[in-house]
Amino acid sequence: MTSQMRQLTPSNSGPKGTIMRKCALFAGAVATGIASIAAAADMPIKASPLWAAPATGPLWEGIYVGVNLGDATTRSTWCTDAAIPLNCETAPTDIVTASPKGLVGGGQFGDRWQWGNVVVGLEGMYDALSITTTGVSPVVAGETLSTKFTGLYSATGQLGLAFDRFLAYGKGGWAGTELKLQAQSAAAGGSLIATPDFVDGYTVGGGLEYQLMPHIILGVEYDYYRFNPTNVINVTNSAGAVITCAFCNFGSSTHLQTILGRISIQAGPAPAF
Repeated sequence: MTSQMRQLTPSNSGPKGTIMRKCALFAGAVATGIASIAAAADMPIKASPLWAAPATGPLWEGIYVGVNLGDATTRSTWCTDAAIPLNCETAPTDIVTASPKGLVGGGQFGDRWQWGNVVVGLEGMYDALSITTTGVSPVVAGETLSTKFTGLYSATGQLGLAFDRFLAYGKGGWAGTELKLQAQSAAAGGSLIATPDFVDGYTVGGGLEYQLMPHIILGVEYDYYRFNPTNVINVTNSAGAVITCAFCNFGSSTHLQTILGRISIQAGPAPAF
């Protein structure tokens, strides 16, 4: 009886038993894989480190302060009665056109606001400037005429377009400088008249800036300044004589141009580059 039962019990040692074991192992592996996929579907997805976190604020928005250095060219035309009385009022002849050139440098500070690609701002700038030119009178022998610009100030508004780290902008507003004029005439006994005069006007310009790294901005800027001097009249010269029109007839030819390199530091949270 026992021998018969042994004969009826199937054996797993044959080929059929091996196939069944392999099938069971394969089915278990498939079941484990399905369970793993299902569990992963319920887990939160972690952001890829290749995608930077969004910036805490617009790239070009915020307060900034910086320095600038560049080249200035100027031009001013005027007439004087220092040696020829009343020539400026009747038939101006003692006229000089001066074009001093030199270095200009100083600092700028401002604030900007950004909406999309549009950037608007306000800026104040003060530059140290001291350039002089001295020429001779075209009609009076021995007479020298000097023109000197000292200091340069402006308060402007800005409007620009931002392209990621690049910003192109235009600007315009009020400007001022000190204009010192001098006439010394040997024909009048070596008499001298000189007067410093603060003059104001307007400025327009534009620039291109690049954010080298968060908070560090490099740029280049061109500015045109037009000033409006008024006639300087009834000035007493060094010999005690009153000069009716010491410096007159400026017209619209007193202007100044600058090309500046700029570097600024911007306050605020670091943008995400």
